[in-house]
Amino acid sequence: MIKNIVIAATSAAFLSACADSAGLPGPTASNGADVAIAPAGAPFPVNVEIGIGDADYVSLRPRVAVAGYNVGGYTFASATSSAGGGVFSNRGTASSTVALEANGIDEALLIRIATAAQADLIAQLTAAGFDVVPTSELQNAPNAAILELGSPSYEQDVSAVYGERTVLVAGPSGQGVQGYKKIGAANINFRTPTALSEELDAAILMPNVVFDFAATEGGRAAYARTASASADLLFTLDPNTVADLSVTENGRASFGSTYILAQPVASAEPFGTIGAVEESDNSGQQVLSGLLGATVSNRSRSAAQVSIDPAAYEALALDAARGWNAALVEEMRAGL
Repeated sequence: MIKNIVIAATSAAFLSACADSAGLPGPTASNGADVAIAPAGAPFPVNVEIGIGDADYVSLRPRVAVAGYNVGGYTFASATSSAGGGVFSNRGTASSTVALEANGIDEALLIRIATAAQADLIAQLTAAGFDVVPTSELQNAPNAAILELGSPSYEQDVSAVYGERTVLVAGPSGQGVQGYKKIGAANINFRTPTALSEELDAAILMPNVVFDFAATEGGRAAYARTASASADLLFTLDPNTVADLSVTENGRASFGSTYILAQPVASAEPFGTIGAVEESDNSGQQVLSGLLGATVSNRSRSAAQVSIDPAAYEALALDAARGWNAALVEEMRAGL
């Protein structure tokens, strides 16, 4: 980790017996889960499990079609902590927000990562004995349009525990984003790729891999006097990483499985630096409210730009993708 930002705000009213923010959770993944730390210079040690569906659905067809390989990189991360304002309390509240914006994670970088990661997944599936549908055959199939292959790269705001993230999503070179199952979208589809699975005689595999650049800390403490939020650089294979599989057995209905991370995995290797921190608060309002006898919530915010080293980021992303691919293939083999 390179540099840490910690900010705190104190509620307007004095508490004779007050708590500080020590009880708030430590830095975690975007969903609040603890992370495992990967060794340097090797594929991440990833565990994959079935989140939805059955493991044996992959055995319903003799082939597997890899439909794109969406890669998402978070480019913005924030966390907010709040304190005070307990039940039946009229004392002031406090809130602190920390925000990081990453520079250097762009579309071209993510396309390179997606291209290499997809090639690695296909190679690992083939080595494991799966008959993988050629990409050109998938793209030219009569019913391939349902997958929305070739969709443009996009940005999407996504929610995180006590904060927010913005993700930039791209797909492999020459293939674009697979839009049927997208990163950061609700993915409520009333159509299924039943006909496509039937005509290819294959299960359709749709990978979505997401990388975070920050570990953030926030929380809520109703009876505390202070609120603190913090952020640091930490490359993480994010819990929004999933792979959806859709397959038909009889051509009339589709079955689906979703492969998920059992635990997010991070690397402690450096890949960027945090620049100068800009801080702001509403202390002027606090002074005025005290003079007027009113209560105004105390709010503080710190923000900084992050300079990402693209080469270091790409190396970590490919180590993460290779680890995810290996664990995914292993879980798929278990369903045969």
